[in-house]
Amino acid sequence: MVTIRRYILLTQAELDKSLLESEGIRAFIPDENSAAIGYANVLSGIRLQVSDEDTGRAQQILGEEKEATPLSDDFVPPPEEAPPEEPPKKPTPDDGFSNAFFWGGTAGLAVFPVLSLVTLVFGGLIFATFGGLILLFIAGGIVGLLVHATFPKRPNPGA
Repeated sequence: MVTIRRYILLTQAELDKSLLESEGIRAFIPDENSAAIGYANVLSGIRLQVSDEDTGRAQQILGEEKEATPLSDDFVPPPEEAPPEEPPKKPTPDDGFSNAFFWGGTAGLAVFPVLSLVTLVFGGLIFATFGGLILLFIAGGIVGLLVHATFPKRPNPGA
């Protein structure tokens, strides 16, 4: 492999690599990983390499400066279409169900040590696994939802 160019920016090296590969020349950036973590410039820049037999053709392809043709003076860009306006979304009042589930689950986890102590006092065994804690949280959340549905908060007229 022969180094045909050195770069400061990885994006420029990758751009030229893709240009060579589109012309059928296999190219390689050996410093790609060190460039990704920021050490390429310290080590020697980012190298673009090709095989020995493709060196001349690769330099010729990279040496050709392909410029875009300038626009004529009478060019008028097409008018931009405005994006369709979506109707404004109606604000929904907070129904509090997600809040009730969260606080019910949290209360279930807070009550867990008390339940553990009661069970141990009466001769049971407790196995606190992660799955058990999740089930306890879900059960507490369901209880919180039931309490919220049964006793909804009434708006405070004085506020």
